[in-house]
Amino acid sequence: LLQISQTKELIACGFLNGSVCLLKTSTFECLWKQTYSYGSIRAFAWNSLDKVLAFAAQDDNFYIINLNDNYSTTCFEGHNSFVNSISFDPCSKNKNQIIFTTAEDATIGVWVSCVNDEDSHYTISLIKSVFIGPFETTIRSIQAMKCLIVTVDTNGTIICWRKTKSEK
Repeated sequence: LLQISQTKELIACGFLNGSVCLLKTSTFECLWKQTYSYGSIRAFAWNSLDKVLAFAAQDDNFYIINLNDNYSTTCFEGHNSFVNSISFDPCSKNKNQIIFTTAEDATIGVWVSCVNDEDSHYTISLIKSVFIGPFETTIRSIQAMKCLIVTVDTNGTIICWRKTKSEK
């Protein structure tokens, strides 16, 4: 599995043995590599600033690797089966990042995480999560865009979800 960063400067590579590595696109030099015990890497997503990389394996969770904090890893738990797809909301550029996930449990996860970058310390923590579904068929892919969320299910059905602002 490969995923090029938003700036096109890095490539994330995921392997069947649970390894994740980051390569420089200009030289293909391996900048960092780690093997996790979570099973085969199934999904990747970069945030809009390329400061974090999210990935999922075969353990019902997804993880965020903090590239600005010595590649520390934060676990996000809540799905009941393998996570298939991850997408950062491109509109969340402040301290709160919204992340969308889909999993074999036929749900969509909406995660709000807090990014704290005070004192050159870039930390990530979960504020809340909400799950939509389960649906009749498993959603295989999710992509967050400026005004839409697009999903594709096992049958190839494409659904466009219009984003709205929540009322407080």
